[in-house]
Amino acid sequence: MIALASLAELETQYLITVRLKFIESREDMEKMMLEVKKMLLGFRNYVASKSG
Repeated sequence: MIALASLAELETQYLITVRLKFIESREDMEKMMLEVKKMLLGFRNYVASKSG
């Protein structure tokens, strides 16, 4: 699923910027990314259950 790959890329870029101290870690941002991941995985599982 392309959206999961895009989210993984966003997470990676976020972690790099935090580790390089360009930005401070933001719990709200991390929670949003986790919520989006949960929704995407749920949608993927729903589609898979309807397909097979």
